[in-house]
Order: sequence, then C-alpha cells, then structure tokens
Amino acid sequence: CPVRLYRTTSDDYFESNDPRDVFGGQPVDLAFIDGMHLSEIVYRDFVNVERVCGRASVVVLDDMLPRDVDEAARDRHSGAWAGDVYKVAEILRRRRPDLVLVELNTEPTGTVLVLGLDPESDALAAAYDSELDYLLAPDPQEVPSQ
Repeated sequence: CPVRLYRTTSDDYFESNDPRDVFGGQPVDLAFIDGMHLSEIVYRDFVNVERVCGRASVVVLDDMLPRDVDEAARDRHSGAWAGDVYKVAEILRRRRPDLVLVELNTEPTGTVLVLGLDPESDALAAAYDSELDYLLAPDPQEVPSQ
C-alpha cells in the first residue's frame, strides 16, 4: 500500500490533509491512535479520524488501561506510561453511546477498539470545550477500576 510520512502534529496534518486522498477517496478502514499520552490530543485525533472513516471502520486507541496512578499521570515519571488518555473512552461512553467500545488487555497498558463510527457526527467536536476541564485535570489522575 502507499506509505507517506508527514513531519507535523496530527492537528496540523488534519487541517491541511485528507487521508482518504491516499486511498482513492475511500474511507479509512483502520486507524491506530497513539497520541502523545495526553487525553486532549487523543480526543482531537479521534474527532479528526472519525470524520474520514466509514461506518464499518475500526479505530484503535492505545494506552487506554493504566494499571495505577503512576501510569495514568499526565507527566511521565514511571517506566510503563499510558498518560491520561483513558479519559477519552470515558467521554466516548458518555457523549456517544452509539459507539461500541471493546477493551483489550494488551501489554503493557491496554487498547480499546471503537466500532460503529459515524463520520457525520459532530457531537464530540461540539463538546470539546466543555470537556477541557476534565481532560486537562492536573495529576494525580483517578485511575478507572478494571
């Protein structure tokens, strides 16, 4: 398949590129988001990725199952580190109950598959500002029970 590398932030990439162009205008079938271990970045990445996916597409979110407070910290100070990106799954469950989230206990810090995407939905984009206090909450983070 065609491979292209872009030296830019994901926000800048999506502002000036449409990944469907690489695939002849077809939706992205599989997207893997591993967004710098910060919840606000993964949130924006999901919003941008869902817009270019189809209803049968799958989005994989990495580092979604931190095992303790140290792994869930916004500021890294441990070996294995997930950051606070687990918050995105919580927001998806709350704001987009139409989505299906499947947690996978992959090593070391888990992944979540997101199914049932709706590229026409603007619910998450519209809710971004109202979620910022939660997304940017300082450490220590409350680790979700597993």
